Amino acid sequence: MTIFFRLMNVDDKESALRASVKLDGSNEKIYAVDAKEFFNVPGAPFSYWTSSAVRKVFGIDRQLENDFRTAKQGLATADDFRFVRLSWEVECAEWANFAKGGQYSPYYSDIHLKINWNRDGGELDAFQGSVIRNRSYYLRPGLTWPRRTTSGLSMRLLPSGCIFADKGPAIFVKNDDEGSLLALQAIVSSTAFSYLLGLQLAAADAAARSYEVGLVQKTPIPALSEIDAHFLEERARTAWSLKRELDIVNETSHAFVLPFHLLSSKFGLDFSEILDNYNTQVEELDDYCFELYGFTHSDMGAAIDMQGSIKLKLDDFIPSEKSSVEDVLSWSVGVAFGRFDISLALKDNLATAITDPFTSLPLLSQGMRISDADEFVKHKGVLVSDDSEELNLSDIISEVLSKIDFETEVDIEKYIQKEFFDSHFKKYSMSRRNAPIYWPLQTPSGSYTLWVYYPSVNGQTLFNAVNDFVDPKIDFVVGELYKLNPRTQLQEAEIESLSLFLGELQSFREDLLAVAKFWTPNLSDGVNINAAPLYKLISHPKWRSILKKIWEELEEGDYLWSTMAYYLNKERAIRFCLEDRSVAIAHGIDADLWEEVEVPGVRGKSTKLVWQTKKMTEIELEAYIENKVAQG
Repeated sequence: MTIFFRLMNVDDKESALRASVKLDGSNEKIYAVDAKEFFNVPGAPFSYWTSSAVRKVFGIDRQLENDFRTAKQGLATADDFRFVRLSWEVECAEWANFAKGGQYSPYYSDIHLKINWNRDGGELDAFQGSVIRNRSYYLRPGLTWPRRTTSGLSMRLLPSGCIFADKGPAIFVKNDDEGSLLALQAIVSSTAFSYLLGLQLAAADAAARSYEVGLVQKTPIPALSEIDAHFLEERARTAWSLKRELDIVNETSHAFVLPFHLLSSKFGLDFSEILDNYNTQVEELDDYCFELYGFTHSDMGAAIDMQGSIKLKLDDFIPSEKSSVEDVLSWSVGVAFGRFDISLALKDNLATAITDPFTSLPLLSQGMRISDADEFVKHKGVLVSDDSEELNLSDIISEVLSKIDFETEVDIEKYIQKEFFDSHFKKYSMSRRNAPIYWPLQTPSGSYTLWVYYPSVNGQTLFNAVNDFVDPKIDFVVGELYKLNPRTQLQEAEIESLSLFLGELQSFREDLLAVAKFWTPNLSDGVNINAAPLYKLISHPKWRSILKKIWEELEEGDYLWSTMAYYLNKERAIRFCLEDRSVAIAHGIDADLWEEVEVPGVRGKSTKLVWQTKKMTEIELEAYIENKVAQG
């Protein structure tokens, strides 16, 4: 028998140890353990603080990893800026949903990332440094979790059609049986499972932990009767559904329907009731799993003390009054640009879409506009902050709010001009990516702003902006100046103000056209590369700094995989394609420049196929480049 003193959360460990030594062993910080029992737990950690019965669970129940289920590590891109996007940045089949960990969110968490899966992952596979593991498990339904976290284990259901990451490993079951996955979700989200996993880490506190695949594989799963499996499956499905319902007010989510204020005030959505129901479900599941594992009341108390409460708090889901109003205004901007569907807010009753946990994520959320017919969308993806214009963003927002009978004391024009973009920038920034979709292009003083809607940009967007907005505004200001001549003393100040404004507009026009001449936006490049040439017209300090840096790097020859870099300097990009096959694939010219050839094996081994650049003389290469440049 070995004596252990638990002093994990004691500041003065020396004094505490001296005091504990003098006690008779009844102190809760003193543990007498047969050290041989440590070998019951994989890795034989010094798990002295738990009971003998809990340590023996590892010998009684089967490991998670067996012939029926498995846990796998996913891929690592080695360059997320190139291969990973936020879900609203790209809209094409070459980009697959990408599970890459994320915040603490058991049972349900929206997949907000996408990964470049061009040529079935061929571009990524050809990139030096990337690691594609367990490809055969991609796109299958399962469970996933953030591998590294300070918030505890956070298993959630993984829908079909997703690729999972090194930082977001996944669990799969034989034949992708959904009932088995749901039952397993209930178990691996339980306090008992987390506690058993924690024993292998030999960590009894809430410090940052790495929930590695190997540890999850070795953690025991109790045998289930048919009644057990049915109970766990049904309640896990309900818990997932309730958790997802809390996400329908998040406009960046695939689950989005309407902002919180509209759903609560008009349709009676009661978040407290939803949350209470969710907490009831997970608590019942937690108690059930304790019984399945055979935990005693003492073991249950120890596990709960270590892992903490699994209940969610209402404050984490109810926005403040200010945030609630801002969410409605943000949604209204989306309605103005044709992103969100106002008709949902005008219905008498609203039924949210019933979704299966393992169905592939939709391209559009329920709240997004599907039909092209919309009274507010009379533009080409560009609006303006100018109260003399019909397509003034603030006026359209006011019309939207009037139609849904939403009243606010917020000065909408001032809010849009001064506060909106900062809020939008934060809302549309996740996973170390910044991807705002409403771009404010401004004159230096901020007196004139064009709002560009990123999903609709194309090579004509900036020309249209100049033709439809800037040129008419310049003509208007020139006309106003003409009316003020001959000058009077009272008109001097107004003339000076108009003249300065005219100068800003003319400079603004020149900057837009300078970029328009070479601007070839491609959504696959992502928000920041597409917006980088426009950095001088962005006043938001943080985003402007980001874009300026990217633009300078583009000019120096970085990001040659991007469409932007390709059209900035085709010769430079094409020559680099001879060095990097993945870049050649990105530009669709790999078949012109590369070929797979058979080479002798080493030390008598059989021949193998390798990729090599095709033999071309410098004259042939220059002719090829000249032809590509001529194609535009």
